[in-house]
Amino acid sequence: MKAAVAEISQRLEHQHKATLAVHQVLFNSMKDASLQSQAQSDQKLQASKVLVDTLSDGQARIIGALNQHTGALTARLDQSQAKLRQLTITLAVFFGSMMAYVGYELLSRFS
Repeated sequence: MKAAVAEISQRLEHQHKATLAVHQVLFNSMKDASLQSQAQSDQKLQASKVLVDTLSDGQARIIGALNQHTGALTARLDQSQAKLRQLTITLAVFFGSMMAYVGYELLSRFS
């Protein structure tokens, strides 16, 4: 009986050691997996930051180019409006002169 109890005790101790070894291996595997997952998350976060910075820089350059283009278009619009004002004044003077001449001719013929 003592031999059977000693054998059972020895088997239980062996199972306990095997269980501890399995738990240790599982714990180490989970720890390694966690570290790898954290490293991958850090890499993805860093890549995301780089992409966001790149997009921000590109957006800033596009906005700068659009502002320059807007300035150029505004200058051209101002030039066109100035030319239109000059043309309007010239036409007004021409038609006013023409009307004055026609009026003078009509008055000189009927007087």
